Amino acid sequence: MIRRDVFNMDFLHETRQTLNLLFPRHSERCTKYLRKLQDGKQLDPEFGRIPIGTPSKRIQQPFTLSDFRFYGERLAILIDALDDSAKPTSFSQIWYDRRNKQTWCTMWIAVIVFVLTVLFGLISSVTAIMQVQIAYNPKPGQ
Repeated sequence: MIRRDVFNMDFLHETRQTLNLLFPRHSERCTKYLRKLQDGKQLDPEFGRIPIGTPSKRIQQPFTLSDFRFYGERLAILIDALDDSAKPTSFSQIWYDRRNKQTWCTMWIAVIVFVLTVLFGLISSVTAIMQVQIAYNPKPGQ
């Protein structure tokens, strides 16, 4: 059992909020992962079930990192690391990755310009071939 007089209640509440942020209960993948860790005895079986009472300040959704007085700096480092390392690698990841709207729009404009360039180049090549064929094989009477 937790001794409530050892830790500040705001600290305990923020710890719980941070754990809920990192391990959301509504995520099925996250729940399976935590269950696997608990079954493998790598995680406390009571993780996520610790009652900490009513905090003096509640973190409302949506929140900012300034709402996290104790863990804000570490969460910022974690967010930066995830943003830097999680670059899309496949076409489907590129399609759904909208973290940076400007990059996403620029990429799709470049794709559209490339497709149009290839299309008009193909049309120009076909018409040039037709003109050469007509020049070497004129119809009788022309």
